[in-house]
Amino acid sequence: MRPSIVFSSRSAELAEQAAGPDNPRIAGETAIFRGGDVTRTPLSTSSRTAFHGTQFGSCDGVIDYVARNKRRLLSATQRFSRSIDSAAAPAELADSYRVQLSSFARESWIDANGTFGVWEGSICSAGLQTTDVAHYGSWLYASLFPELERSAIHHTRDHFDERGWAPHTFTGSFRGIDAYTRKDVNLQFVLMAFRDYTLWNDRKFLAGVYPSMKKAVEATGAEDADGDGIPDLAGVKVEQTFDDWGWKGCTIYMASLWLAALRMAAHAARVLDDTAFAPACERLFCAARKSAISKLWNGRYFMLYNDRGTKDPGCLLDGLTGDWYCRMCGLGGVLPDKMVVSHLRSCLRLNRIRIDPAQESFVYTEGESGYAYVNGGYADGRRLNRQQFEGWSGIEYAFALHLWLMGLKPEAMRVVKDVYDRKVRAGMMQNHLEWGGDYFRPMVIGGLWGAFISKDNEVRQSRP
Repeated sequence: MRPSIVFSSRSAELAEQAAGPDNPRIAGETAIFRGGDVTRTPLSTSSRTAFHGTQFGSCDGVIDYVARNKRRLLSATQRFSRSIDSAAAPAELADSYRVQLSSFARESWIDANGTFGVWEGSICSAGLQTTDVAHYGSWLYASLFPELERSAIHHTRDHFDERGWAPHTFTGSFRGIDAYTRKDVNLQFVLMAFRDYTLWNDRKFLAGVYPSMKKAVEATGAEDADGDGIPDLAGVKVEQTFDDWGWKGCTIYMASLWLAALRMAAHAARVLDDTAFAPACERLFCAARKSAISKLWNGRYFMLYNDRGTKDPGCLLDGLTGDWYCRMCGLGGVLPDKMVVSHLRSCLRLNRIRIDPAQESFVYTEGESGYAYVNGGYADGRRLNRQQFEGWSGIEYAFALHLWLMGLKPEAMRVVKDVYDRKVRAGMMQNHLEWGGDYFRPMVIGGLWGAFISKDNEVRQSRP
C-alpha cells in the first residue's frame, strides 16, 4: 500500500488547470512567472537559456508569444496568486512562500535537453542541484512542477559513481561534478526519491530510481565504523551539509537521515517485491533506532554527537531532519513522538537568540535585527564557528515545518514570523542568503505551505 502524504496538492492542481486542454503550455512555462519576465531572458547558448532556444528563434519570438498569450498568462498567474490568498494563512507565511516562488523563478536552470536544476546560490561558487540543499528546497516545486523534479532527480541518479555514491553538486553546468565525498547525500537522495514517489503515486518512477536507492543505502551502511548500526563521521569538514563544522562518530543528523532512508527503502522494496532487502532494512532500522536513543538522547534532546563516549551536547536545530521527512511522506516518525517534541522544545529554548549586530556572518545583512534560530544551541551559549551560531532561514523553515507536524503550530508560526521580521527590517525579504543570495534551501517553505493548506494537517492523497 502506498502511504498517504501530509501535503495538499491544491496549488499544483491550480497550476495545471491554468493551462487546461484548450490552453497548452510550452514545456517549462509556469503559472507563477509574470508574463513580462520572460522578455528579459536573452537567447544564447548558455545552459540557462539554451532550452528557450529550442522553443523560440529570437527574442522577438518570445515577445510575440507573450503578446498572443497575455490574457491566458495573466489569468493563470492571478488564479495561482488567489489560491495563496484564499488559504487564509498568516501574512508572514504567505509572503514568505511568495518570496521563495520568486527565487525559484530566478534560480531555475533548464538546458536544451530539458535537464533541470536550481542554482544553489547566486554570485558564489555554488553549483546546480546540490543534493544536500535540494533535500530541503525541492519541496517548493516537486508537487507544483513534477516534470522539473523528475528531470532533476533522474539527473542525480544518472551520475552515481561506481561505488554507489551520489554526486554533491553539478559545477557550472550539468556535466561537471565537484565531489563524491559527502556522507549525507546518499541518504538525502533516498528521501527525495521516495518523497517523489508518494507525491506522484508513480510505481514506474519508483522502479526507475530504486536500484540507486538500494545502492545508496548499501554504500552508506558501510560507513558504520563502530558497529552500532549508524554510519559514522570522521570529524573533518565538508562531510555533511554543515560543511564548515566537523562532527565525529555517531551524529544525530546522520542517524535521523539513516533511519528515514531505511524505512523508505524497506517500503520501496516491498512495493517492488524485493523480498530480501525489505526485511534487511527493517532489521537495520530497529538496531539503529536503539543505538540513536541510547547514545544520543540526554533526557531532554538528542545531542549533536557521541564519538565512543566523547559527547558534544549541542542541540541541532534540524537534527531530526529524517523524522519530519518520514512524517511528510505518511510513514510516521522515526523516533518516539515524546522525544521528538521534547527535542523541538529544547531547540526553542536553546537555539533562539537575539542577533548580535557585531557578529561576523555570511547570512545576516546590515540592518537585520531580532531573533534567529541558530543551527547549534548550547546551554552555556558557546560559539564554535559561524555555521554553528548562524540562523539559516532554510533550516529555520524546516524547523517550523517539524513543529507544525508535531502539533506545535503557534510555535511554528512564531519561527516564520521571527525570520520574516528580521528580513523586513533589513530590506532583504526578497533575498535570503546562505552560500550566496537567493539561496536554494529556504525553498523548503513549500513543504510548510503544503502542510498548512492540508485541512487540519490531515493525511491526504496527493495528485495521482
